[in-house]
Amino acid sequence: MILDKTNTEFEVCLQGEILLSDISGWKYFLNQKYKKYLLNSVYFDTDNFTLLKNHLGLRLRYESTNWVQTLKLELPDHSRFEWNEHLDNNTSKFTPRLNPLFFPSEKDLISKNCHIGSSLRDLYCSLKPRFYVNVERVTWKINFHDGLIEVSIDHGLITNKAKKTTVSEIELELLEGPPYLLWLFAKRIITGFPQLRFEFRSKVFRGFLLFDFNSDNFFYEKKAYLSKKNNLKITTKEIILSKTKSFSFFAELILQNPDSHFLKIFNQTIFELNNFFKCLISSKKYSRKTLKNFYYFNNQFTYLINLISAINKIDAKSYITHNPKKTTEQQRSILLWRKTQLVKLKKILSNPRITKLIADLGLFANTMPDKLGNKELKSTILLKNIYKNIS
Repeated sequence: MILDKTNTEFEVCLQGEILLSDISGWKYFLNQKYKKYLLNSVYFDTDNFTLLKNHLGLRLRYESTNWVQTLKLELPDHSRFEWNEHLDNNTSKFTPRLNPLFFPSEKDLISKNCHIGSSLRDLYCSLKPRFYVNVERVTWKINFHDGLIEVSIDHGLITNKAKKTTVSEIELELLEGPPYLLWLFAKRIITGFPQLRFEFRSKVFRGFLLFDFNSDNFFYEKKAYLSKKNNLKITTKEIILSKTKSFSFFAELILQNPDSHFLKIFNQTIFELNNFFKCLISSKKYSRKTLKNFYYFNNQFTYLINLISAINKIDAKSYITHNPKKTTEQQRSILLWRKTQLVKLKKILSNPRITKLIADLGLFANTMPDKLGNKELKSTILLKNIYKNIS
């Protein structure tokens, strides 16, 4: 029996050091009841990461007395398609098994713009347990404006046989209301807890970072695509959210490892965002208030583009090889300059105002064209001023 139990989730994740005692006394959580869970999950994929490369995550998670099989497909607008199925209660707690009968069909995945090249059932024999996620979760349901948001704090570990990484994050899931409420609530949280940053690297991706897979073959961004059914507003929203996701995604990778590959992709993402807002400005299809917002975002990326472009001109790994005429002292001086610029770049990307910029982009994309205007955008100063403050 094949059941189509797909649903759509809107989620945003914030990572950083956060304790239950920190947030339970915050104004939105006062006198709010919460629930605690222990969640133990095992994630599956093929040896060549077929699911990961197609933005799919497949897990079995033990909940209460049985295992729940879940398949998630990430979308550019920070929503996800999700297929959930409770497996037979007789399934042993210690020997989870996937049930391919509950996999969505290839046709269903294609209809959601996911092209694996085969059905999941054909891949069933190649799917193996790859890593484990064990977290303690504390959950609230918060009434916010005219919506309802589920807030979950996760603390725990992602592990494989050889490595592990910690999990400390807040997940926000929209249960009721328009998507912009998720971004507005996220901005309120990061204003109250500036140590938090957006985390768009899913637990699936972070799990696979424990493996030595070639990230050059992994393209995170699912392209926002034009459709005859989509008007300019919908397409603009998809592109802004997709690029914002890539912006945050590669910023986190650079903070951990600022190699030239991530820098080039990150710079390209910023360049595309910058040019996209320039195109919107020149289109003359928006009100004066909306154009003011476009100028605001366009100005945010100019300095970063120049800084990263300068850094990328000097690839530390190949610079000396391609510049044999320069003396050792000149080479050392130029490479030291590059190292200094990388330190400054990392300081900029870890600045709380970058997190607010990401929140502003998501908030604006979900409220186009004029709903909030500049009211929620005034707290973020220009990146150029941030650079001056930390220099």
